[in-house]
Amino acid sequence: MNRPARYARAVPRLRALKARLLSRETLREVALSPSYEEALTLLRDTPYQGLTTASSPSTIQTVALRVFYERASSARKMLPPEAHLLVDAFTREEEARDVLAILRSIYEGRTLPYLPTASIQGTLPSRIKRDPDILVSTQRLSEFLDKTWMKPYARTALKLAQEARSPEPITWASLPAALGEYASALARFRGADRRGLESILCPYLEYKAAAALVNAKAIGVPIRAIARLLEGQEACRIPWQELRQIYEREPGPQEVLYSARELLPTLKIDTKLPYAQALEQARKEALAKSGKAARAAFGGYPFTPVLAAAILMLAKIEMLNITTILTGIKLKLKPDEISELIITY
Repeated sequence: MNRPARYARAVPRLRALKARLLSRETLREVALSPSYEEALTLLRDTPYQGLTTASSPSTIQTVALRVFYERASSARKMLPPEAHLLVDAFTREEEARDVLAILRSIYEGRTLPYLPTASIQGTLPSRIKRDPDILVSTQRLSEFLDKTWMKPYARTALKLAQEARSPEPITWASLPAALGEYASALARFRGADRRGLESILCPYLEYKAAAALVNAKAIGVPIRAIARLLEGQEACRIPWQELRQIYEREPGPQEVLYSARELLPTLKIDTKLPYAQALEQARKEALAKSGKAARAAFGGYPFTPVLAAAILMLAKIEMLNITTILTGIKLKLKPDEISELIITY
């Protein structure tokens, strides 16, 4: 079977999956709802009908995440094997945060925090929680993770924490983990496929790269760890060698961010803001650019993996927006305050 034919059956199904996403008008109506109950009424006949039992921000996040995973699973079944790692990168980004949260809890001797992906069958966090023996020590957890895609990130995170005598590098490692998984997925493609995928993914990955460097600087992650986890990744032509020089040269996270923006062409940074606020604004704008590119991809009819990245990016943004809107309503934020937090494209 030639290559376009491998996607011929998937493309109409991916378009059908896109048709089931919430419209911008529906999202706007939900955001303007005067009450949580009215917002749920608007979502009653959508995939988010399970939110009727969501009584807290954490359960809202869980339901929205479950919808995202169901869509990712559907997309994966539609696609040929060469695109599976691309789908996995989106879900692994979510799981990496929770796996490292588990590692940090064990390292600190604390009870496990809320883990959104642990309630989803088949995820790494759900498998870990089902086996109490894994939770006995960081060594047991590391031995389990050594057999999974999380091995390099978890091992490096634990080593950094031990060297720094601080748990902060464990949380930080979720950023290079996400970058690494997306880079591995992109590495399978060349030519027009690669360019199409990068048009969707690169704005978001450039934000992730900046966030990884800035947060590493803030907690004092040594440059050798940056090199070990980030250099060598070829996704989006991110110039890691030059970024390493900035990391070594600049005294703090604010300076790292403002210097790094010159090497990351799609990243928009407001230099008047403190670095944490500037990064959050950059995250929203990066996702908006990725969402716009994803929506544009459906304007054609490519028999390529580009539509896979497009549907997953759109589903991811919807998940984030639904969580933001409903949590905002629960917290009694005003509609204009909620609107400022939504990713629009």
